[in-house]
Amino acid sequence: MATHKRGASMSAPDPVTPSSKRIKIVELHPDTPLAKKSNVHSTQTQDLTTAQQQERVSKQMKLKDILLDELRHSTFEAEWVREHFCPVLDGQADNVAKALYGHAWNKIDGRFILRAWPTSTTETPYYEPFAKLLNQIVAAFQALNGDEYKQSLFQDVKFCEYTRNMAESVAGEAALKPDLLALLESVVPDAQKGKNAPQVSWYNVLFVGEVKSDWSELIAQAGTYARCLFAATDHRYFIPVVALHHPTSTFRLLFYHRSGVLATTPMKIDTWKGFCEFVATIVGMWRWKDPANAGYVVSQSPHHISLNQREYSIHQVLCRRQAIRGRATTVYAVHRDPVSPSSRRFYPAAPEGKGATWNLLNPFDLPQKKVKLSTQEIQVSEDLPQLFIIKCSYQPRDRPSEDLVFQDVQGFIGVPDIITTYEAEGLQLPDNETPVFWRVIPGAKERPYEPRIHRHLIVKSMGERLSSDLTCVQFVESLLDAMIGHCALFTEGEYLHRDISNGNIVSLTNPSRSEWKVPKILQGIVKKKTCSAILIDGDIAKKLGAAASTADRSGTLPFMSTRLLRLWKRGAAMVHTPLDDLESFVWVLLYDLLGWTPADKKTSDEISWWEDINDENVGQLANNKQAVRDTYSTENPEVEPQFSHALQIFQPLIRAWFVLSVQSAGQHLKLKNPGDITALYNRTYQNYLTIGMEEAAKLPACTIRSLFA
Repeated sequence: MATHKRGASMSAPDPVTPSSKRIKIVELHPDTPLAKKSNVHSTQTQDLTTAQQQERVSKQMKLKDILLDELRHSTFEAEWVREHFCPVLDGQADNVAKALYGHAWNKIDGRFILRAWPTSTTETPYYEPFAKLLNQIVAAFQALNGDEYKQSLFQDVKFCEYTRNMAESVAGEAALKPDLLALLESVVPDAQKGKNAPQVSWYNVLFVGEVKSDWSELIAQAGTYARCLFAATDHRYFIPVVALHHPTSTFRLLFYHRSGVLATTPMKIDTWKGFCEFVATIVGMWRWKDPANAGYVVSQSPHHISLNQREYSIHQVLCRRQAIRGRATTVYAVHRDPVSPSSRRFYPAAPEGKGATWNLLNPFDLPQKKVKLSTQEIQVSEDLPQLFIIKCSYQPRDRPSEDLVFQDVQGFIGVPDIITTYEAEGLQLPDNETPVFWRVIPGAKERPYEPRIHRHLIVKSMGERLSSDLTCVQFVESLLDAMIGHCALFTEGEYLHRDISNGNIVSLTNPSRSEWKVPKILQGIVKKKTCSAILIDGDIAKKLGAAASTADRSGTLPFMSTRLLRLWKRGAAMVHTPLDDLESFVWVLLYDLLGWTPADKKTSDEISWWEDINDENVGQLANNKQAVRDTYSTENPEVEPQFSHALQIFQPLIRAWFVLSVQSAGQHLKLKNPGDITALYNRTYQNYLTIGMEEAAKLPACTIRSLFA
């Protein structure tokens, strides 16, 4: 084990007016690793018709509900939060508050009165006064504490309201519409400062502000923005949100992080006591000098990760799953080449005829901020190779680390070579302090605070995501090798993987060994000693015989087995078996083929299947996937499905695997003896591999991409 030295809905975009005009989404600069889709519940990179824009709005509306469920039992508060995260010097906040007399507040008839503070019952009239008040506090802090202000990470950062020209234009990122934004002065939109300014992206935004009349709505709404900020800037472990409950003029600072939400206690800013606490919170934020204070992983940038006094460039994002709480995972392929001085986060080209391409970095990446990337010191038994994978994830502290999951099956086909794991920078709470459950979301049941730790796993095996550049044979062989790795993990290591997805199968570019082992039950069936792909991500792998837990509902929706989805739909206990994971491999095959097939090449059946298996409603998805599977596994369907060229080539394998899936699931229902069940599992592994190898031998040698020509 390595040791570590510490150094869905968003607000809907503006209404779409009926038009046949297509809205062009511009790609990011190709040198940028974050040019990948952000996975923040938005459409894939494409030209969007009006209907597609409206479809995206619908998806964004769903995200708010997803966040409500995600945060329902994980929203906490504590009195110590403000002083721990936003400490101020004695008298500093009071001096700033008093300096605002006559500007932000007056004393009338002995009463404390906020100047120009609205009394409206709607939230919009509060946006401008709230932003102005926040900026007045910052300006007063600058005037009274100039030297300290110059050292602040938030030097030259201003609050502003959302305006129409802030809508996100970067492909794959969601529309931007929070109430308030914290931006560099140079980025504040023209409507707020009287001159031209670039369009704002999530990458520009340091944190946001939200005004609502209901705390539970505010928590969910702000959570959608926090999720986008996590996606836009991978090296963040918390997102601060300044929040105003406008009917009572109550302020809180909310920290969205991987264990949920941590909030300050409420501050009534229309009282002198509450106003001083509010001022202390903002001043405390402006005293942050280290990126770690603002929730940034100080050993990582968008372009590289620093380990043992060496910088490793991020070559490719292999997998990214975004969440506030739960399975927040990013997998990077990194290499030891020097970081290019010109490496930077590019924004899209300016609209045609409006000047040259422009670019702007996140403020914490600007050279003039002089933020030095720190390095993490880890202990490894061997030198780190030139090329390797780093997986960043947030796990409950008591969950086994991934190196332990794979340690007994090192050297088997389909199993990654693990070097080490270590804890990276994460949210730090004061010793002996535990936040209190904040029962703010309706239906929430009190649960203890579950701290999650930021783990980095270093994997020697180097590869890339499955892609249509693979040949037909290579694609199937990659699935088969990952399947062998799954078998080894289950039969030799006594762990069940439980999350087969296209992002968790990596096609190897440099196998780390020349000879690979085969699980005992597959010897005689699998005769090769080479490996072309590995199965990664053992985060939710379960040790055989381990007690049931809340994590038993696991998997990635489009790839989960039909049986598990039906159980989830009924609210029944979900006991995951190898048969479920083996069916997931079939869904990976079908999903990627459908995803790679251009829209104009898909048949009407395939268009329907693609929509069906991407449905986010569990009940509907269960019905959809059963219908798709039945279409393939029925001997003589009433209506013969129509396949495009690529799907037609792979149809015999998909059908044979789905038939095997249905048969093995039916046999499983009849068995009760553990020995018989184990024999079924072994037999099913053998049958999947046998069918796969036989069908792979019949496939053409061309690339999958060429099938779409």
